Amino acid sequence: MSDKPEAQPSLIDTLRAAHTELETEETAGIDDTQATIPDPDEVEKPEAEAGAEGEEAADGESEATDEIQDTETGDDDQPLTAPEHWSDDDKQVFVELNAGAQEFLLRRHREMEADYTRKTQEIAEKRKAIEPLEQVIAPHRTLWQQFGLDDATAVSRLVTAEATIRANPVQGIAQLMQNYGVTREHLYPDDTPSDYQDPATQALQQRIDQLEGMMNQQNTQQYSAQQQTIESQITAFRDAQDPDGNPLRPYFSDVEHRMAALINAERQLGSQLSLENAYDQAIRLDPQVRAKVEVAEKATQEAELERKARERAAKAKRAAKSNVKSTGTSGGKAPDQPTSIKEGLRQMYAELGGN
Repeated sequence: MSDKPEAQPSLIDTLRAAHTELETEETAGIDDTQATIPDPDEVEKPEAEAGAEGEEAADGESEATDEIQDTETGDDDQPLTAPEHWSDDDKQVFVELNAGAQEFLLRRHREMEADYTRKTQEIAEKRKAIEPLEQVIAPHRTLWQQFGLDDATAVSRLVTAEATIRANPVQGIAQLMQNYGVTREHLYPDDTPSDYQDPATQALQQRIDQLEGMMNQQNTQQYSAQQQTIESQITAFRDAQDPDGNPLRPYFSDVEHRMAALINAERQLGSQLSLENAYDQAIRLDPQVRAKVEVAEKATQEAELERKARERAAKAKRAAKSNVKSTGTSGGKAPDQPTSIKEGLRQMYAELGGN
């Protein structure tokens, strides 16, 4: 007789389950003695042969079933006995039960052992199927763990890569190379570029080079033309003169850099600033240049006043001569006419609001 299956249900567990079921059946008015005891030979068994553990479990089930059947056969007056493989303590508990409880306990124990045997066989079959896969995975498990991968994730990646390569080998291999940072130089480190070039490819490359050269030349010409236009505008603005030949913008060199800064700032804001506005703003923002402009404007005003005074003095002088001729030898003079240029300037200045 072979060894019985390991970790079989204990008698205490069986009794607890039997007691619960017995109370339920008694409450429902069911006669325990009429319970149908299934034939252990009719218990469903897997068609495939189980492993070594499954065979041992099957032997254990057969032995336990034979023992239980032996205890249930015989004359009605012969008392039921516990299976031989039970311990002495379990047998003593069995003897203390009444006949109905003994029959129920034997039936339940047989069913539980049969179920346990079936599950043991199923586990043995699954283990037998998994063992080859475990032999493949085991050598790589440590490396996978270093990259934070469990068995399921690692195997899933391998299966996905296999499916991708099967569906599209070129794309699949290219994707794997990209994922793992592999280039052609890694695969063929000793290869050198070949001097041979496909004629069609070479002609296409030449055409591309020509087009790039033409575009670069065109861009250069356009840029040069734009630069010349801009420089011409700046030069004309800088050298502009008034009708008397005086420069209109004598402080251009002093505020040129400030003008450029103002124009760039406006461009960043999405607007444009003319040279004239940039020149005026730059002068107002530069204290030194603004002081020069004020001095020059004052000198210009004084020169203008002096010019007008001279004109009025000359006009008065001509008028005085005309009066002398008209009055004969009286020798009188117009009382309100200036007698000198200096006096004419004073009168004009007084008329303009001066003191």
